[in-house]
Amino acid sequence: MPLSEESHRRCRPPAPLVSGRVACALSSIALLLCAGPAPGVELVLSGMTFVGSESGTPDLVLAARQARIVHDGDVAHLAEVHLDAAGDDGASSLVLTCDRAELDLNTSDFDAQGNVQGRTADGHRFRTEAASFDHANRVIEGSAPVDIVDPHGTRLQGQGFRYEVRSQRMRMRNAVVSELVEESSR
Repeated sequence: MPLSEESHRRCRPPAPLVSGRVACALSSIALLLCAGPAPGVELVLSGMTFVGSESGTPDLVLAARQARIVHDGDVAHLAEVHLDAAGDDGASSLVLTCDRAELDLNTSDFDAQGNVQGRTADGHRFRTEAASFDHANRVIEGSAPVDIVDPHGTRLQGQGFRYEVRSQRMRMRNAVVSELVEESSR
């Protein structure tokens, strides 16, 4: 069905997830949203995967059990989220899961909420209730209380953290050593 002239003016595809190429799924979403019957109508997709690539190799894979996108909206509301982001070497640098997230379809930034857990390439594991991922800079950070277990088994507690995916650098704010984790519980 052809789109009306007004639909063509209102319709704009989402910005690439990563400068360069966009997954076919986002192109399909853009078409569905542009052809949607009316503003405010919600599109619900199951098993969504967003893939970003700068040089033909994926540097970001964001999967969700469900994505809800409101027509004329720039945000996808995701449930049961899994992120895998690559460092500068192309290898996985950050794996993160959370209960839900809001993905900005223009910038590919997202806010993770609920049971946010992650593992870095060098073996740091963290757990918090909320964190934000800045896609352009490939940095994840949060200001909520966070528990981090370093690669040596030391448990740290802090009031926020910052992890630079590209350089694989972890920093905590107001960190205190909580305990040494037993080898068997790591």
